[in-house]
Amino acid sequence: MATEPVRARPPHRGSGSGSQRARRARSNGAALVLVAAGALLGWALPRWERHLPEAGLSFDASTAQATLAAIAGGMITLAGFVVTAITLVVQTVQAMSPRLVSALGHFSRYLVLFGLLIGTALYALVTLSQIRGDSVPRVSVTLAIGLVLIDSVTVLRLLASLRHAVTGGGLARAVGERLRTVIEEVFPVEGAGRWEGAGRWEGAGRWEGAGGSEQAGGSGRAGGSGRAGGSRLARDTGATGPEPKRHPEAAGESGSTHSADVTGPEPKRHPEAAGESGSTHSAETSEAEPTWRPEPARDPSSAYSAVFGASGSPGEPRGIPLVHHGPPAVVFAVDEPRLTRLAARHDVQVQLRQAVGDFVGSGVVVGRLDGRGPVPARLARRAASCVRYGPTRTVEQDVGYGFRLLADIAIRSLSPAVNDPTTAVQALDQIEEGLLRLARRPLGPAWLLDRAGRPRVRCPAPQWADFVSLALDETLLYGCANPQVVRRLRALLDRVRAEAPEDRAQPLDERRAALERLTATALPDPLLNRVASHPDSQGLGAPSDEASR
Repeated sequence: MATEPVRARPPHRGSGSGSQRARRARSNGAALVLVAAGALLGWALPRWERHLPEAGLSFDASTAQATLAAIAGGMITLAGFVVTAITLVVQTVQAMSPRLVSALGHFSRYLVLFGLLIGTALYALVTLSQIRGDSVPRVSVTLAIGLVLIDSVTVLRLLASLRHAVTGGGLARAVGERLRTVIEEVFPVEGAGRWEGAGRWEGAGRWEGAGGSEQAGGSGRAGGSGRAGGSRLARDTGATGPEPKRHPEAAGESGSTHSADVTGPEPKRHPEAAGESGSTHSAETSEAEPTWRPEPARDPSSAYSAVFGASGSPGEPRGIPLVHHGPPAVVFAVDEPRLTRLAARHDVQVQLRQAVGDFVGSGVVVGRLDGRGPVPARLARRAASCVRYGPTRTVEQDVGYGFRLLADIAIRSLSPAVNDPTTAVQALDQIEEGLLRLARRPLGPAWLLDRAGRPRVRCPAPQWADFVSLALDETLLYGCANPQVVRRLRALLDRVRAEAPEDRAQPLDERRAALERLTATALPDPLLNRVASHPDSQGLGAPSDEASR
């Protein structure tokens, strides 16, 4: 399968890097605030109440003390129950996949509930210490009873949510929901463009090279530079009109110039050249047709080489290396907005080598930074700090990890120890939806565009074939002996094949052929083989008459 064109998009500002840590920090902070607020309110409210008119439920001193003591003991017991419930959920989730525990982030709300229960218990105990003689803080005791009602409703909602957290289908739905959100952020339909290699940019603007000429670099930059034959610079509407005026722009250390500013009714654009160091591409300011000699298409990672220049011998890597100096860890996110702003502010280009989800050791080069001139070491350190590391992968920017989790659920369900093909079918439901969302989106490596529409950061990312392999191959292998799973896989492949463009059909056709071979070997019985030969969106049990569907 041919490599897909390099795409381009703005840096996404969704949940993004650090959102999991932010949620965890918010949960910890909320729990601490609830505990501290309970103790402070239990100390301050009875004192303040002495200066207010009497209100609330009427209690004598002994009844109020017994009530507050019962509330404190009950809340502590209930907090222990919550801890037990969390332990059971963790054990169940780990049975499906150990990676699900940290990936879903289900337990932050349980921590907040734990803080609410302990805060209520502290409030009751501190208020109890304020009752002396016949003086009863009626409002404080009434508030304690109200907090019991709030805690009870919250615990009941927690129990209702546990029904989904302890089932394989519920876990698959939770992962699928998060996966769809991340797909919209990392592979957006709107605002994304593609660099099609042969001098052609599609996106916020589109530059087309005519006569079969190809741009050097093929880097996915916003707007091409230079011309060949009847090439033209067009907006995303595809309008073609008179050639706009062009103004030169300095590029590279060698002093070569290469730009094309769109004037007139069109917004200005400042594309720069991409090619080998020392090449000269220029467009002088005149009404005459500018000319230059195009170079053959090159790897997209060589973008901006004419602008930023080459350093060292031709065989050596270019730019300043961005090195991971910490302990071995996993790249779980990239702070795309910050990294793009840094690159735009200092007029540099960043090419990341490690994709989100890669494991990197100490001292590994995770990317390179190219600039027009000497790059300050401080800038390289700041750029390197935009890559976030952690002990495990997360789903925040890692679409492949979402498919990894769904595949884990499916193959665990098909293991002889579990033998639950229905849960595998539920995981395939979510896999199908994820693949359908990706089928017509631009995938693969991406350039992150700054506000001016110039590509600044190149991020590696999986191609369509990579996602298909990750999502389906292991389930094909372990589910080929189960008619329910085989029928669901057939329906999945048929539907995704019908929705995917023709240039993405090959990985699906290969899986369909592999499914035929594996099924013929694993189900030699003619009856079971015939049953498994029909696609079924339910696995087993869907209406066989297509007209009734």
